[in-house]
Amino acid sequence: MYNRLTLKKIGTKSLKAAIFLFFILSFFLPKLSKGQGIDSTGKFIPLDSNTLYNPKINLKAPILQYDKDAEAEVKKALLEKIDRTIFRIKNDSTNLKSSYVEIWEQKFIDGYLTDLDLLRKYLKSGTLTQKSLSYLPEISKINTLIKPNPFTIQLGNDKTGRKEFILYKYDRLAQYLLENYKKDYDTDEWIKTAEINAEYLDNWRKLEKWYSLTGILDKKIDVAEQNIFGYDQGEISAIKKEVDGITPKKLPLTKWIDTALFVKKWLWFNEGNIRINPLPSTLKEKRYPNDEPNLFFGLAQKKLQDSLEKLKAYDVFRTTKKAFNKIILPVKIPERRPDTMMIQYNMLENELVRVKERKNEFKNGYVQNGLQLVVPIHNIPANKTILLTPEKKDLKYESRAISEINTIAEKIGVITSLGLSNSATIGKITELLNPDRLPDIKYNIPSKTKDDSVNFAAKLKNYDRLTMSSSISTLSGIPKQPVTAIEIEGILIPLTNKDLKEDKKRILWTSQFGKENIDELKDISPLFEKLLEGFVNSDQYFFLDYSSLSAIEPGIDKMMGRFNAFKEKIRKRAAELNELKELNINKNRTLIAYLRISHRSLPPGHLAEKTDTTAMYYSKIFVPEMPAAPQKLSYTLTEATIGSTKLKEVARSDFKLVKTQRFDLSVGIGYTFSDYNITSNTSSDLPTTELGDKFQFQAGLHLYFINRLNKLNDKLLKNTDERFSLYVGLSLKKALENYYTGISYDIVPGVKLIAGAHFYKNNRFKIINNAVAEKASGISYAGLFTSFNLEPVTIGKAIGLFK
Repeated sequence: MYNRLTLKKIGTKSLKAAIFLFFILSFFLPKLSKGQGIDSTGKFIPLDSNTLYNPKINLKAPILQYDKDAEAEVKKALLEKIDRTIFRIKNDSTNLKSSYVEIWEQKFIDGYLTDLDLLRKYLKSGTLTQKSLSYLPEISKINTLIKPNPFTIQLGNDKTGRKEFILYKYDRLAQYLLENYKKDYDTDEWIKTAEINAEYLDNWRKLEKWYSLTGILDKKIDVAEQNIFGYDQGEISAIKKEVDGITPKKLPLTKWIDTALFVKKWLWFNEGNIRINPLPSTLKEKRYPNDEPNLFFGLAQKKLQDSLEKLKAYDVFRTTKKAFNKIILPVKIPERRPDTMMIQYNMLENELVRVKERKNEFKNGYVQNGLQLVVPIHNIPANKTILLTPEKKDLKYESRAISEINTIAEKIGVITSLGLSNSATIGKITELLNPDRLPDIKYNIPSKTKDDSVNFAAKLKNYDRLTMSSSISTLSGIPKQPVTAIEIEGILIPLTNKDLKEDKKRILWTSQFGKENIDELKDISPLFEKLLEGFVNSDQYFFLDYSSLSAIEPGIDKMMGRFNAFKEKIRKRAAELNELKELNINKNRTLIAYLRISHRSLPPGHLAEKTDTTAMYYSKIFVPEMPAAPQKLSYTLTEATIGSTKLKEVARSDFKLVKTQRFDLSVGIGYTFSDYNITSNTSSDLPTTELGDKFQFQAGLHLYFINRLNKLNDKLLKNTDERFSLYVGLSLKKALENYYTGISYDIVPGVKLIAGAHFYKNNRFKIINNAVAEKASGISYAGLFTSFNLEPVTIGKAIGLFK
């Protein structure tokens, strides 16, 4: 085999070594990778062990990776504001578009909407544009914002037995906004020096006062139009002077609003709203007083703004670093007693999961007496809390086999101690053998627009037919007799000869409309009717000579001239009032555009970056009180959502708190396999030899030399590492003369099978002249033995000593 780059032959031994190394690393590396750490999303990965964390543990911030979700989140945040801005301007439900036109003209709206659409396309589909976007975030800048936000980590407040790490996450978008706010603020000289002082308040007060004044003047103009024939030129001149005095565009405040980039650049951030302060709140000294007039700022808005100010909501804007995960770890303390073990839980996708340990130290759910249990829970969302509720119950510390044997032994003990001679004994035995069975357990204020009032100047043009050119063409009547009718353009007009006003109206009206039936005045134009009425009233002192046709003709001609002059005068009045009304309406509209800026507080100036220490995720450690063994200990973990009273059980664990044993006692009967002789004598008699007892009752001490004995681990032939013990014992009969030693095994805890060596005390004699001259004692080996032993309590119950 050859290396492709060097064409050198690779030795077989080298290849085998490389393969061997690969498999070794493949086997060990996964194991090495297990344990505590922080993943790329900022979530803590717990140690897969019941052992507490090393006090020297040091967590590192995760390495940044491309994150589609993070990119989508930033784009979504920007897109929501852009979409709402476009909608609110185009929809104009709150008259934003009208305000923009009044303040910045239509050209600004057209360009701004174009740029908004280009930015929206980029955020939705990634479509780039070479056009520079005015008053909006540049696309080149956004490219840096959509990268994953970097993490940093630092130590928190360490306490005895705990180590705290706080993982912080930087917000690129927040940093970008804060930097731009500072830059825009610094480049605006007016806003830097502005204060909530008399001058600033006076500007807003004038706008509010002028708005009210335009409403009053509009009503005055309406009255003047209704009384156009009784015209008071002095009053009209006064109204005009007041309208001319309304100059909203000449105030320092409005001049700044018209030209300030500071206002335009933050329109998108506030979804199209025009604000003096683009931030949700400001400093106390820069707040606009609530008791000042504010046309579009009602009680509800004032209460909301008060809340934002009290909470210092601008702090949210300047928060560029946020605590993402507060990790608290229980650590080992060498000098601390009792020993501590832990069971960990991890919140994964809103589900609490117990951390699976590589080696479960809580064997079969048992906890050693004197051991403190610690329950850490990691990655809990900030809107949730976890509660631990412990529960304790008494526990009988003996194996099930021993419990059953003890029950039988107790019954046997009653018989052996009391006998069967009386009825009370019989009753007791009956009661024990037949125990009772236990029971089963079971705004919008519209701008003042030009109404449908009659435009006198325009409509009077319709009556220009009434001129001398359309005067009388033929006069009818009897010569030298009073005139009773006249004919105008072929229309015969009867005259009353009595009612001068009515005759004038008939002549003038017929000349204008040319109707055949002049008596049906219900169809006459309301405006022309008012015009005729006004004229004939003013012309009441000019008479017509009805004596003859030649006499009435000059009178009608002169009346026509006077009417045309009157009509022209009224037309000029109407035009003047109409112009004045239009001017007042336009100023009202301009005032509303500025007064819609209801957020009038000044911006807070330079803002330092702030860190939010309230973590989005956190750890919580429970240390339940441990009862004295033997006890059953249970705990329930309950989840609750902040703001809700609903509780949800998410985990439950049960433990048996026991005091395992290194030593134990037993009593039983043993059997020695070999015969052995015992030599003894009494007083001065010659010694005699007899065969020793093979069966002996014995009691002894057990030393569990591998693992401590847990009597509740009572499965047959299980947990052998804690069943073997070293045994030493004595016989109950002649206790100091028989000695047993060996290996014991608990078939089940409390039921022991023993095998070993039996030693006994024996005597040696020196006989001289059939008499004992010397006597010596020693230990002799009797042989191998086996024994079946039970707990002393069991034997005691069997012989009636215990109940």
